[in-house]
Amino acid sequence: SEQFYQLTQPATAAGYLIAFSDAVPLSKAAINVQGDVVNEVASRWCIDVGRIVLAGHSDGGSLAQGVVLRQAVGEIKPSAIFSSAAGINSTDLQTESCPTTRRVSVVHSGRDERFPNFGRGVADWWARCFACKPLPAIPQGQVCVDTNSCAEGGAVRYCETNSTHAQLPPTFQEEIGRFLRETKQ
Repeated sequence: SEQFYQLTQPATAAGYLIAFSDAVPLSKAAINVQGDVVNEVASRWCIDVGRIVLAGHSDGGSLAQGVVLRQAVGEIKPSAIFSSAAGINSTDLQTESCPTTRRVSVVHSGRDERFPNFGRGVADWWARCFACKPLPAIPQGQVCVDTNSCAEGGAVRYCETNSTHAQLPPTFQEEIGRFLRETKQ
């Protein structure tokens, strides 16, 4: 996983412990399994549970959102979610309740052949969930847009790339890196 994500160095430099879980096929049970991983890591290490971040690409991005939405981590409230090329769309989210996590970044590609046009609708759902002003259109020449005008300090950022589904877009790493620099302790 580290060869794909390349997050260990920037995460540890910012004071974060990074844990990669085994891949589990998507299912309701997978959400609980991944939630258990978060709880296990939190119980084994002396960490600030208010600084837990869930991130993933493809199935990992779907699970990062699903773990928070389904409250599979119990009392732990992750501070942020970063998802890339996730297989969740806005229709999937219609029956979900808004979680306490207040910061979400969604990276998706207009060229994603597995989940075409999924990203923007998901980012818009999170913005409505957090009572944000609507996300604007992405201006020509830019990759990301965000809204920080959300209730209770929420923030949603949407980035659109040109990567294929199997590629981890550099924008995903840039977004996590920006977050890590902002929250470095």
